[in-house]
Amino acid sequence: MLLPDVEKRKFIYSSKNALELNENSELIAEYMNDSFDEFLSAGTTGKYIDMENGSEIFADWIIQSYKNKQAEYIITNDFIIFPIEKIGQYFDITAKYRIKRSGSGTVGKKNIKAVSEYIKQNYNINSVEMLGKKFFVNSSAPMSNIRFTIGENEYMFSLRDENYYEIRRLSNTFNANVIFSVKIKNNQQGMSRQEFISVLEN
Repeated sequence: MLLPDVEKRKFIYSSKNALELNENSELIAEYMNDSFDEFLSAGTTGKYIDMENGSEIFADWIIQSYKNKQAEYIITNDFIIFPIEKIGQYFDITAKYRIKRSGSGTVGKKNIKAVSEYIKQNYNINSVEMLGKKFFVNSSAPMSNIRFTIGENEYMFSLRDENYYEIRRLSNTFNANVIFSVKIKNNQQGMSRQEFISVLEN
């Protein structure tokens, strides 16, 4: 996470990050500091980090992160195998700074009554029911991903089956992160399975 310090007009490397501050993280933060206002307003859509030698810097950051986890190889969905050090040769790597919501949870026992009354008054709901800690509704209207707010909490209809939705309470926690995206380059061969087996055996 890179957290904005509005008073100092710079991005601070969070102490909660699993990987310790390194040269690549410093270079990314310095680049973002030069356009502080633009990155500060990136929101959930995000803003790409289009810095000079960005692909190499991002690749080195990923390599260090995986080495920190003692990973040595990457295997793609197509079973292309290669050493982690060569990730920049096999993938196009981009980075974006954006705000990421930390997830969702159940409605919560203390909120059930208020949520039930609200959706009955404002939406075309056939029935409501509790299954364990989860709150479900049946509606013939298309409700998927519709959001509503009660007090300080935001909720969403999540489709679970035809006309059947779970009400989820969205997190109020927003984390500011640099998100790396990788796209495998065309015509990559990687190590053969036999080569990979030989390395593991030695």
